[in-house]
Amino acid sequence: MKLTPKQAAILRECKNLGGTITRKEAVTRFRRWHYANADKYIGELLSGMVDAGFLTRVKTGTYKLAKAGRAATAESNQTELF
Repeated sequence: MKLTPKQAAILRECKNLGGTITRKEAVTRFRRWHYANADKYIGELLSGMVDAGFLTRVKTGTYKLAKAGRAATAESNQTELF
C-alpha cells in the first residue's frame, strides 16, 4: 500500500522523535491540517496507520514504527497468492 502525504509526514516525524510518537505530539505538530477537530482526525489517521501495518500501538495514544513488513505468503491449502 502506498503512503499518503500525511502518513509519510507522520512517519518522518516519528523517526525524528526516535521511533515513537504520541497522539498529543502528532496533533500539536500537524494541527494545521484540520480546521476543527484535529484531535479526532489525526487520531483516526494514526489508527488507520496501525491497521495498515505502518505503526504499532504501544498503549493508548502512543505509537511506534512497525518492524519491516512481512512478505505475503500463501497458506498450504491456497493454490495461489491473491
